[in-house]
Amino acid sequence: MNDSRPGVEFFSETKSQFRVFPGEMDPSNNGFPKNWDLGTPTAHAVPTELDPATTTSLAHVTRPSALHHFDHAQVNVDSGEGEFGKGFYLTTGHETAAQNQIASVWNKPGAKENLQEVLRFDVGNNVLRKMVETDGQRDFLVHVMQNRNGYPEGMTEQAAVEMINQINAQGKVLIFPDNKDTKVKIDSTNEKSWHEYVEMKGGTGDHYMVIGPQKPDDLQGIRQIAMRYQMGEFMINSVPRSHQQM
Repeated sequence: MNDSRPGVEFFSETKSQFRVFPGEMDPSNNGFPKNWDLGTPTAHAVPTELDPATTTSLAHVTRPSALHHFDHAQVNVDSGEGEFGKGFYLTTGHETAAQNQIASVWNKPGAKENLQEVLRFDVGNNVLRKMVETDGQRDFLVHVMQNRNGYPEGMTEQAAVEMINQINAQGKVLIFPDNKDTKVKIDSTNEKSWHEYVEMKGGTGDHYMVIGPQKPDDLQGIRQIAMRYQMGEFMINSVPRSHQQM
């Protein structure tokens, strides 16, 4: 029954709404969504069956002791504090170099545990279309989520910033350019650079997905994607997940 499904509650000034996670349920696993089953871990690689035309894959690197937060459990998007505030932080899953670089930067000699587990979340491009107003904006959003940096072939930086401003002003997705000094809209009227936004300790606005460069010098060429608030939690828990090991 739908009433028994896990979900998230959305609040507004006038009412609240409980939205359940969609998808087939697994009676053998306490009735949790089948999407939450990590399955048998495989080697860290981009799956050969992944079709970038229909699916945008995201990857999250973690330690072995943290797997219980994801195996048959709801992902809490407020569990980590990063450049864009509390959220669940990911990179593109269309390559392995981004995750390898993150592990090389944060793993320390002699540490009890290293970052070696990679969790993949596969989002349908049709879902991303619902976050923006036009197909062209969707194609741009897909590109920045599938690539560690850069813009679609043939697009100038000026044209990319114009597209980013169009998307940001809609209030669902907030994108920062590769150049941290470039100002972009963070709502319909205000503009800030990556530096100015990060200094606000979580920024402002209700964007439930924030995309942009990372802070460490060794990771500045790798975009991160932060899922935030209830809608970010709803989105990341509604898609299939799987487990890989470095």
